[in-house]
Amino acid sequence: MIVSEPSNPWIAGIGNLYTTEFFEVCKERLGKEGLMVQWFHLYEMDDATFELVVRTFHSVFPHVTMWQSLVADVLMIGSNSPMELDLENLRRKLSMEGIARDLKRVQVADVPTLLSLQMISEENMPEFAGKGPVNTENLPLLEYWAPKAFYANRGASRIKRFDERLLFGKSSTLLNTYLKDRKLDPGELLNIGIYHSNLMSGTDRGNPVLGFAVMEEYLRRNPTDVRVLNLTKKMGERIGRRDDAARYHQRLAELVPNDPEVLVEYGWDKFLGERLKATSVTGLSFDFYEKLFRRCIQLTGDTSFVYRARLGDLYYAMQQYGKAAKEYQRVLELQRNQGPIKGWRQDVFLFQLAWSLHALGEESRAIGYALQATMINPKHEEARDLVYAIWMQGSKPGPDTTRSH
Repeated sequence: MIVSEPSNPWIAGIGNLYTTEFFEVCKERLGKEGLMVQWFHLYEMDDATFELVVRTFHSVFPHVTMWQSLVADVLMIGSNSPMELDLENLRRKLSMEGIARDLKRVQVADVPTLLSLQMISEENMPEFAGKGPVNTENLPLLEYWAPKAFYANRGASRIKRFDERLLFGKSSTLLNTYLKDRKLDPGELLNIGIYHSNLMSGTDRGNPVLGFAVMEEYLRRNPTDVRVLNLTKKMGERIGRRDDAARYHQRLAELVPNDPEVLVEYGWDKFLGERLKATSVTGLSFDFYEKLFRRCIQLTGDTSFVYRARLGDLYYAMQQYGKAAKEYQRVLELQRNQGPIKGWRQDVFLFQLAWSLHALGEESRAIGYALQATMINPKHEEARDLVYAIWMQGSKPGPDTTRSH
């Protein structure tokens, strides 16, 4: 096996490692069952330049498949003979201690998860590569195309139309071959979904659309799996499937009615969705959300400021500033005994408290909290504008009531 992962192709001289001549040298070194693995990237690239590299590689190696590494990284695997699925050998290799340890580190837990990384089969590679020039030492096109693609920074996106994992036509990927006489079990579905979700590893890898679809299939078989419901909900939000995410969020809240974290997040997301559709003509009832947030406070014994803050946000969004200020004052009391929370925006919270007090005519207290907000975040323009407005005792800036800390 030969693995080539040079630096980015816009760097002078690197284009020589993507020429037909270089690939021919690699091909000569391969045995009958040898593999040439070539890394490339889709970011800071364009379709024409990416396809130039693919076409050049494919012009040398008769059998080529495309695999996904990270979200914007791919691997082309070339060989002198077709790549066939040898399940017994593959399982044996994946069970070897060193290989299993390395694959576990990148969350490849089993054979189907590994096979789910293939994007384009050998049969469809010629169509994707298309007809056109190749990169040679005598005509080093990549040397000149790559810097232009880097500065244009459009990204190579045409490959998405050929990603066989998301298509319904005929596909000869190794995963499809694997599935011809078997069905993925729940554990395999979960492993594929987790890998492609990007939520567990903190690394952008795989295809989140595929991950979401696989998680949905898992939930059809295991509809009460709270952990997977939560993951699928987050994935839906991430890929823009908000209606589906809301549906899973509601099911999650029904399954764990005494979990304040789930309830408060569900309530706030649902409220924001309803608020976007509400007008002064149609109105918006918030009794449900008020009761839900008070239930969260009760469930925690009023020991966490997060739930009081969310109730305050509800009142603030509905422009009930007296009630909002009261809840926010309680938040300040609770914060004395509770440490910082990841993602909490103290500057936003202090501004909303300041605005609530300003709306009630308590200008001296309002300006104090607004100044604190600007000290925490000097770029908080609304807080700065409020300070200025109070000092000038004139204009009244309007708050953004859709924000939260």
